[in-house]
Amino acid sequence: MPSNCGAKGSIPHAVLVKESTEVLGLDDFDEQAFLDQVEKIVVPEYHVMVFCMKNGQKLIRHWVSTAKKDCWTDEYKDRQRAWMKNYMANGKGTRFSAFTTRVRCALCGSSFRRCKTKHDRPVYWRCSKGGKCESVSIREDELKRVVAEAMGLETFDEDRFREKVESIEAGKPNCLTVHFKSGRTEEISYTPTPSKRRPKARRKESREKWQRQ
Repeated sequence: MPSNCGAKGSIPHAVLVKESTEVLGLDDFDEQAFLDQVEKIVVPEYHVMVFCMKNGQKLIRHWVSTAKKDCWTDEYKDRQRAWMKNYMANGKGTRFSAFTTRVRCALCGSSFRRCKTKHDRPVYWRCSKGGKCESVSIREDELKRVVAEAMGLETFDEDRFREKVESIEAGKPNCLTVHFKSGRTEEISYTPTPSKRRPKARRKESREKWQRQ
């Protein structure tokens, strides 16, 4: 089935960075300046980008790719990974949570990932190593509550969190360690919310009892 989308093909990362830098009027790309000034980028057709600025301006850019495979050096890849990590941690969009890249496992050092469950059950953050790590998961509502307590707030504030908190160590039972950008460290103990689901062993026992009746 033919596609109706006019924006065929992809935009090389190097081109996106180059065009963004020129739109911002900078010598080198600055991710914070990009987040502060650019609302979104629209791609109406291939080789055309429209930068929608937060001040209402719309800047049209026509580009031609001159990228080569040999430009993907290890140094370039490292810069891209660092930029993406910073974007996920500090971006204002809804694609990434404020906790993305900031919550790390206290046992193995891996990042915690956001895990959704079915039937509108609570959202959890778990170590990306899964069953290979013995760390415990934490509910997102509890994570917000404990972090707010460490920050001296009544409720969690995403903007203030991004501004003040460097990282969080999670994975130990009933304990979180919050590292602030100021250098301060706060260790908070908490009581997990009891699960409404019965343990598997109890459910099995109940089924066996029902079958015997």
